[in-house]
Amino acid sequence: MIVLLCICLLFLSTLVFCFVPVKANSSAFLILSVIGLSAILVISFRGENVDFDYGSYKELFYQQGFDIYIEPTFLLFKYLVRTFLGNNFLFVVMMYAVLAVFLKFYGILKLSEFWFFSVLIYLSNIFIIQDMTQIRAGVCASMLLLSLIPLKHKNHIGFFVLAGIASLFHFSGLIIFFFWFLDTENMNRKIWYMIIPFCYFAFLAGLNVSTLARLIPIASVQAKLNVYFALQKSGDVLQVNVFSVLILARILLVYLFLYKLDRLSSRNPFAIISIKIYLLSIGVLIIVADVSTLAFRLNELLSVIEIVTVPLLIYIFRPRIIGQILVALFAVMLLFFHFRAHTLMIF
Repeated sequence: MIVLLCICLLFLSTLVFCFVPVKANSSAFLILSVIGLSAILVISFRGENVDFDYGSYKELFYQQGFDIYIEPTFLLFKYLVRTFLGNNFLFVVMMYAVLAVFLKFYGILKLSEFWFFSVLIYLSNIFIIQDMTQIRAGVCASMLLLSLIPLKHKNHIGFFVLAGIASLFHFSGLIIFFFWFLDTENMNRKIWYMIIPFCYFAFLAGLNVSTLARLIPIASVQAKLNVYFALQKSGDVLQVNVFSVLILARILLVYLFLYKLDRLSSRNPFAIISIKIYLLSIGVLIIVADVSTLAFRLNELLSVIEIVTVPLLIYIFRPRIIGQILVALFAVMLLFFHFRAHTLMIF
């Protein structure tokens, strides 16, 4: 109950600051620091019976032996805590929390003009499904966000380093390497308009893209994929509804961004690459829907870009208050869907 109250207070306080003018950047930075620190504390001290993954992580921490199929950073944190910090699992959670939240907030400061609206979108979605649940994927998503900076500035070494580090936190981070092939300066809208329809066609035609994943020649990745395939066959996993209200709302949003691309790219230098990744996050969910666990994992990782893309609505509408209200309503919708789906036990 206390954790639920803290999440609601974080969301509502951020919502207030979205609409209350904060004139000085120094004041805004201080407020963001308080929100970020509060988020770290909530994640770190939430305890058990809040999310569905906490027990599994705790079991992995106290498990004896060396498991090559677990991401290297988890093994590193496990070793450090067991050796120097009294073998207390709380410190592992705290390490992930600090990294995930700090890096995302840093990314927001660099990638978005609308800091509080970006944090609001973060709290309504990624904070819940990743930083409060999939803690390894949470840090990986933070690295994805930061990788856009060197990618945009053609700093290839910096990009590959961040993509590599992301993969060490969660193997799904390997997908970040493919961003290197995306043009950050130009966007052929005719081609990108067709991606979502193509994904729906492939899904309805029964084209099984997941079989291609078996060609990845990395044992640890194959082990993860085999778990996803086994879960799918068991029938104990949530199936992807490719025509859900949320997916359709995101498609509507991304097509609006494509339509207003010229205005958005002139206002935000990261608009083009952000919109591309946002569109791909939707496409991946549809085209890999036959293995729903994998589809959700990849979609949730790529959806971290929502923190940057959704606030772009503010550039589109005049007066700006219309876009601001739409961003806030989208955040409320995301939070509502998490409550309805019981993403956390406390929901």
